[in-house]
Amino acid sequence: MCGQLRPTTLANFSSSQHSSVEIWSPQDPCSKVKISHGRRSSAFGDVRIAFGTNAFSEDAGRKEETRVSSAVAERTGEAGPTGERSPTPLEMLAESGAAVAAEEAARSSSRESPGISVATEILDSDDESSSEGQESESVKGTPTGVLCEQVVPLLRYLDRKTAKYADPRHRRSYVELKLQKEVNQLREYKASEAPREFEKQWEEIKAELNSEQAQNCILAEELVRQTRLLEQCQIARRAEEELLRRLQSQCDELRAQRAEAELQFVDLEGDKRRASDRTREELVARVNHCLRGYTHWEVAAQERITLRELELRAAALMSGDSRGQRRVAKRLDAFLSRSQDAITSLESEVTAVLWRLGLRSRAEDWSGRQLVRSRPSHQRHSR
Repeated sequence: MCGQLRPTTLANFSSSQHSSVEIWSPQDPCSKVKISHGRRSSAFGDVRIAFGTNAFSEDAGRKEETRVSSAVAERTGEAGPTGERSPTPLEMLAESGAAVAAEEAARSSSRESPGISVATEILDSDDESSSEGQESESVKGTPTGVLCEQVVPLLRYLDRKTAKYADPRHRRSYVELKLQKEVNQLREYKASEAPREFEKQWEEIKAELNSEQAQNCILAEELVRQTRLLEQCQIARRAEEELLRRLQSQCDELRAQRAEAELQFVDLEGDKRRASDRTREELVARVNHCLRGYTHWEVAAQERITLRELELRAAALMSGDSRGQRRVAKRLDAFLSRSQDAITSLESEVTAVLWRLGLRSRAEDWSGRQLVRSRPSHQRHSR
């Protein structure tokens, strides 16, 4: 899992800072090598490679991680002339050893844990050349030696690439150059793809515009149709309102005519009532006049009959002839019967007239009066 080494990150620092490379060991996945370098010095300096084996928790798991981060210190006022080449990673590794040695020595005692902590220091100087060979032999076969065998070719490869692609005017590492190349290629790709994207967007916008124009045409036609329909509805509404006003005016006129007709009807009813009253009064007056005339005639006839009876009775008494008296009596009876029949017929006619005129009470009174008048005559005839 962790056997292969690959650079993953690269960071630039100023000349006052230091860079570090952390690599997992293929033999021990839980151990890592930290190679630090700091500011460049004139001599090769000391090299210090420290190994630390830390116990990983079970939750973290054994994950493959390879990180390579290195940086090249920028040239400042301390650097040489413009034509001088940039320091290689090997030189930077040698320069950082001296600075890290003291720091790791102080931390070695405090960082000891249940895991194994082994520190191997390789000091390369003019005074200790013999000890360097012994330490290098002792390092072989250990995780440190294996890591050195992997790191050194990697650093040499980066040096060759840097020498090949480096620009004397710009001091950069190989990774930076590759990144710059990728950036330039990406820019060129975007510049070449920009017209295509623009054309594609233009086609999409054109299609959308055409669809919107078609929709606008449809909506415009619909708007025209709805506008015409609205105008027709408004015309019909105005016509209906005009018709309603006319009907309302006609209804008002008819109401006024009805009121006038009602007034005329009331006047006619009053005139008719007054005319009927006058006619009834006239008829009553005429009937009364007839009744009075008939009464006077009846009284006069009764007086004449009575006088004639008295005359006949006196003549009979004077003559003493019974036969003549009987003849006179027969004639008198015939006259009285004819007079009675005439009176009865006249009374029936008067009663019918009173009934037609609606004078029922008067007709009943007249009928009662007839009965009262007829009784004495019958009594008289019976004598």
